[in-house]
Amino acid sequence: MAFGFRPISNLGADETIPVTDYSITAGATAIYFGDPVKQATDGSIQVAAAGDLIIGTFAGCSYYDAKGKFQKLKNYDGTATYTDIRALVYDDPKTVFEVLANADVTTDYIGNLYDFAYTAGSATNGISAVTLDIASAGTTGKAFRI
Repeated sequence: MAFGFRPISNLGADETIPVTDYSITAGATAIYFGDPVKQATDGSIQVAAAGDLIIGTFAGCSYYDAKGKFQKLKNYDGTATYTDIRALVYDDPKTVFEVLANADVTTDYIGNLYDFAYTAGSATNGISAVTLDIASAGTTGKAFRI
């Protein structure tokens, strides 16, 4: 079962995996923990598509629901009535991720760049269903390296 891009370490001197705070526009497409995200023209984040310039992967969000109650979740479900929607994003380029591939991988694949294959995540557990797209192998213009 896919789980998106799960951070496992950071190649920097710090043992923690840093996250940065961004906004999400109310009513945006749902985003799940581990989904690659891009920055929109208004500075907010959105779920990315293969080939987009990504800024990182989604680490969760917080917002006030329609009743004014503060919520903190792994995913943003796309509801337009939420306010003050904030996202945490793993955007440090030294972050190392674990991800499932959509095809078999051998040591011959090490060093190549890849896009991802997007499938909507689970509304039940908030986890991404994105996989590494092995067929997209290339040497430039891809978001991830094995």
